[in-house]
Amino acid sequence: MNFLAINALKAACIDAFPIILSTRSNGRIPITHPSASAFNYSIAGILLDDKLYCIDVSDKYSVWNILPNKALISQARIMKEGNTRWTDLTKSSKGVEYITSIYEFADDGQYQGEITSTYRDKSAQEFRRFYYNQHKDEQHYKDELAKKIALPIEDIKIEDVADINKEVKRSFVVKPDLVLGDEFLYIDPMLIKHFAENPFKAEARKFPIQFNYLENHIQIVRIDIPDGYKVEELPESITYVLDEDNTLKFLYHVAVNGNTVDVRYHYTINDLLVLQTKYPELQDFFAKIVSKCSEMIVLKKIGEDEAVSITETEA
Repeated sequence: MNFLAINALKAACIDAFPIILSTRSNGRIPITHPSASAFNYSIAGILLDDKLYCIDVSDKYSVWNILPNKALISQARIMKEGNTRWTDLTKSSKGVEYITSIYEFADDGQYQGEITSTYRDKSAQEFRRFYYNQHKDEQHYKDELAKKIALPIEDIKIEDVADINKEVKRSFVVKPDLVLGDEFLYIDPMLIKHFAENPFKAEARKFPIQFNYLENHIQIVRIDIPDGYKVEELPESITYVLDEDNTLKFLYHVAVNGNTVDVRYHYTINDLLVLQTKYPELQDFFAKIVSKCSEMIVLKKIGEDEAVSITETEA
């Protein structure tokens, strides 16, 4: 199919060419003595203003420079007359997942949140693949999502999941089991868990770790502080990096701004390959993320004397 696409592009006077590679499951190409038999896959490529654009038309969710995971390898060969060379495809496909969560207490005292997610580029491709390959329909997806976050879901909307040229948007409402009245309110700001547990549980690692794709996962959380309550305890703001090259980076920032608590969660993969020698550091990195995202925000009811003091101060 990719060679048919190359021929069609050439017929349209676009200088297209094949890029041959060995998929991840097939193994790495030995650069010093590569052989034709080592390659098992090809995609289509073009050069525009010296920038490489590639596509795998055999993948139903692929668009330009958004490749399936199996093709995101560091040693691919451009087969263009007069310009045959090696190229790194690992940085060709980047994904962004942006989540905003707004939580407040309704007039009846029920705690509720509206959560909106936007999936762009590679993250949109992965969302579509997961949505269509693992679920019968939208109701099935809703049921599985409710199980994952352990909460009922209301008013779910999924936009543009069928259009591979657009970003995917998803929104829904949740109502955690929390109501006004108690002296202390324990609020989990990370109801949408990026990592519910450490993905690296083995004691040791003999081979390098390869992540699926370069990723930016961002969550912005705003929690309204209800009248009659104050912030008693907040998680500590931190920044973690795996190594001096910023291969993996995690930022978690919490602040009180007026009558809201604002949380920013930012997880970044800047390089797909981590050597096995860094495995202990990698385990510790994800352990810190899981631990940080389990910490609670504690709100305390303001006593009558304190309420009077606050009123006088404001006056």
